[in-house]
Amino acid sequence: MRKREFQRAAVFAIIPVIVEYTKEEGKRLTLSVTSKFYDTFINHRFSGGMLQINLYQKGEITYKVWDCIGICRKEYVKYYVYNENDNHEQILAKFVEDFSRFLKDLYSMGDVHDFSDMFDFTVEGDPNNSLEKYEKFIRVMRGEETGDEEA
Repeated sequence: MRKREFQRAAVFAIIPVIVEYTKEEGKRLTLSVTSKFYDTFINHRFSGGMLQINLYQKGEITYKVWDCIGICRKEYVKYYVYNENDNHEQILAKFVEDFSRFLKDLYSMGDVHDFSDMFDFTVEGDPNNSLEKYEKFIRVMRGEETGDEEA
């Protein structure tokens, strides 16, 4: 799969997931998809903030999460950087799986205030390591553990 094909496939893979989870949760869909110089930007606003996913012509996927008052980390998280030898179908499946899980948890929490900098999972990382801080946050928000324990 070439870079532009990968970019197109990623856009068509993630948009239905965002629509599906928004519909399941009975939330209002506020989604914008824009394109500039062959780069695609997906903005999904929710009651507690905004998720922006950028899909670049060069095959790179980045994202950033803003909380309800506009606070976010300074840089975008690089989720994936294109390599022509990768199994792109597998990468896209993981992309959809990771962001499906993220959206499901996001809607169950309702807000990401003061935690917008912790969403730093990537396709290359070991899920047990790269999602550890994120998973701890979910457990704390659900009341399964306290925030002062070591992750």
